[in-house]
Amino acid sequence: TDLSFVTSQRKKTAAAIARIRQIVADTAARDLLASAPHRQLERNLNEMNYILGMCERLRGSPIPPVYTSHTSRLLVFYL
Repeated sequence: TDLSFVTSQRKKTAAAIARIRQIVADTAARDLLASAPHRQLERNLNEMNYILGMCERLRGSPIPPVYTSHTSRLLVFYL
C-alpha cells in the first residue's frame, strides 16, 4: 500500500511527493485527468519538491559558532 511504501522510506516527505506524482501520472495516462489540471498538479508537486529541498538544505546546514555564542549571551542577559 501507499502508507507502507512511504513509511518504509528514509525520506518520508520526498517519498510521499514521489508517490503522489506517480498516482497523478497514472491517472493522466488513463485519461481520467484532463491536461490542464494535470499540468497544474505537476507544477504544484514540483514546487513542493523544490521547497522540500530548501528545507532539507537548511536543516542540514550547521549553525555558525558566532550565532551560538550571541544566542547564549542574549539568554544570559535576558535571564
